[in-house]
This record gives sequence, structure tokens and C-alpha cells, in this order.
Amino acid sequence: MLGTGIKLHAWTGLSFPDYRDTGPDWFVSHTWSSRFYEKVGVLILRFTSGLPFVIASLLSLVCRYYLSFPPALCVLLSWVFLVTGLLLEVFICFNGRTVFFDRFCIHQSNPVLLEQGIGHIDHAVRSCKNLGIMWSRDYFKRLWCVYEAGLFLDTHPLEKVEIWPQCFVTYVMFWGSISSLHWSLQFVAPSNFWYILYFTVAVVFTSIEDYPNRTAFAEDFSSASSPLALECSRESDAAVITNKVASKHGSVEKLCSSLRSTFGVDHVSRRLLLAVLFVIAYPTVLAVVLGDNPWVFIIEVCGRIFVHLVCYVLPKLKHSLSSSLCFTFFILCGLLGAIILLSSVPLAISLAVLAYLLSRYMVACSGRC
Repeated sequence: MLGTGIKLHAWTGLSFPDYRDTGPDWFVSHTWSSRFYEKVGVLILRFTSGLPFVIASLLSLVCRYYLSFPPALCVLLSWVFLVTGLLLEVFICFNGRTVFFDRFCIHQSNPVLLEQGIGHIDHAVRSCKNLGIMWSRDYFKRLWCVYEAGLFLDTHPLEKVEIWPQCFVTYVMFWGSISSLHWSLQFVAPSNFWYILYFTVAVVFTSIEDYPNRTAFAEDFSSASSPLALECSRESDAAVITNKVASKHGSVEKLCSSLRSTFGVDHVSRRLLLAVLFVIAYPTVLAVVLGDNPWVFIIEVCGRIFVHLVCYVLPKLKHSLSSSLCFTFFILCGLLGAIILLSSVPLAISLAVLAYLLSRYMVACSGRC
């Protein structure tokens, strides 16, 4: 069993013994080479009931106002409470939803059961009501993934498909952790240095991890994307799947191009996006409640916007004049923000220049500028 209200259905051969008529609620399509913790995290975020947020908030308020813990400790504890609650919810809350996740539902150590499970994947895909695509940067490079998505759309409407970007999990863990640490340090020793450190680390993460993932996502779900040679770990599977796809869609390349142009940002799960936003905003909200300082909202929002514009807008501006004008505009915005919020003109200029240069350097190093 895995996921809030989720039961991973055990595959035993030719049929689903407990769900012969209806089939599991979800079929999860994923690549085996991507990060495993992100897969588990996506399931948790997609199917969470919201109860961990409520419990973590109540425990944090009790620690602050009943046990008289310092605000810095309460902010850190609130993040620990939330993550622990999300993990515990996996094991204690179930509502009957079922998920077919081949990594758990197909026997991996018994060769006979493994072959039986793989041989009946077609039936598993058709029997499930919905398809969850755990997107990673190599999803459209894997033959099995393309085949599963195409097979599902042969028998189900497009509205039954949701895209779950796995990178959301790393994104959530980073922003939640760094925000909790940042506001705790601000409570202990308020200083502009923490803002500089916060923005610098944010720019590095965005340039190295987040920017490449977003770029790859945009390229993957584009009809203009060039077809790639698909990979399959088992040559025997590759031959069988290629023949099946060719008889139905003409070729694997045509199916892959069709899927890329069919799916898009609109198919990213709204429930997953909502959970991601809640988790990311949670430490800042607690900092406002526990510290009675609404300016932290404005400071963090301005910082996020600044990092986003520097990392996503400026690298795409190839014209030198446009880039220079935008760079000047961002410096002026940072200068104005510093005067209002931090009362430090040198800090604003330093922050703008540092973020810009660092982001361009990191993106260039990743080969995606």
C-alpha cells in the first residue's frame, strides 16, 4: 500500500481479483531510471487529504503559545511536523482508491511472476480508469512509457490523463526547507545577510535544477520537438512493442509525436499543483503567524519574482539591447525594493548583479542557456 487513500493493487496474473469489473482507479506510467523518492513524493502530494497541514499547524501553535517555544524553533518544528504528517498519512489513511504501480504490483524477484506481469500490462492499462504520467526528463525516451500512454488513449478519453512532474517533489523539499531555515535564522538573529544568502542559494538551485527541468518539460510537450530514438531495457520487449505500435499507429515515431502534441501544461494535475503551492507557502505563513510580521510575505514574494525573472527571462533574451534594458530595469526594481524593505541601496545593487551573473553562469554551465 502506498499513498494517501491509495491501495497498490497486487498483480497476480490474468485479472484483478478484487476489481474484476471496474479495475484500479489509476495506472502510473513512469521511467525506472528516474529518482524513486520523487515518485513516492508525487503520489503523496497528489492524493493527500490536507489533514497533515491542519495537524502540523495546530501542533506548531501549541508549541508557540502553550509550551512557549521560541518562534525560530516553532517554524522549524512546523516543517518537520508537516513532512512527518505527509509520510504518516501514507500508512494510516485509506479511502479505497487503488493504484497500479508496476514497480510494486509486478513481482520483481520471481522470474515467472515477473514475466506474467509484464505480459499482461496491456490488460492493466485498459482496466484502469485514469492514467497518471510521472513525467521526468527521459519519459519520452522510453519505449514502454510511450506505449502505455498510447494504449491508454486508445480506450479512454484525454480527460482521464493527468501529468505529475516528478521534479515538483525536489522543488517542494528545497523551497520548504530553505524557507523554514531562513525564517528561523531571521527570528534568532535578524540580518540582511540572510536575505542575500537566501536569494543566492535560490538562484543556484533554480539555475541548476529547476530551469533545466522546466525547459525540458516545455520541449517534451511540443509538436515541434524532433523525434528521438526510444530506449528499452529488454530487446525482446522492444521488438514486440514496436510491432504493436506499428500496426496501430504506423510507427513509434508517429505515436511519440502525437502524444507530445496532445499533452501539455493543461494536463498537469491541478490538485498536485495546489498541494505544491500549499507546502511551499507553509513555512512563510507560519512565520507571519508566529512572528506577527506581514512584511515577510512581501519580501519573499518579491524575491521569488526576482529570481524567476532573472533565471527564466534574461537567459532567453538574445538581443543585447533588450537584455541590457531588462537588466537595468531589474536593478532599479531591486534598488526600490531595498529602499522600501531593507533600507540599503548597496545591498540592492549587489543582490541584483550577483543574482544575474550567477544565474547566467549556472545556466551556461548546464548547457541550456
